[in-house]
Amino acid sequence: MSDDTGGVQSAPAMLERLSHKGKGLLDLCLELDKNLCVKGFIDVQLERGGEYVKVIEAMRDHIETELALKPHGRRRELLVDLQRYCALQLETAQAIDTAVEPG
Repeated sequence: MSDDTGGVQSAPAMLERLSHKGKGLLDLCLELDKNLCVKGFIDVQLERGGEYVKVIEAMRDHIETELALKPHGRRRELLVDLQRYCALQLETAQAIDTAVEPG
């Protein structure tokens, strides 16, 4: 993957950038009181598979950290909804990967 300077990013750098982007997207969507764009981001990363699954695992960890802060009201509802969605999508992706593996 190319960076803005025309160079090639290493896989860890790319994953870090995507994880940061996912956190920013999550924060923005919580501020706007909407989860749809975060769910779309989750779906896209999982469709890409492989290393991109780590981005969603990092997002799941960030959601758990946010929930540990004991938010109230709608913010808590959004976080719980996203936590469940992440878990379900990760489980589904793992089940599909297991079913596709030869053997």
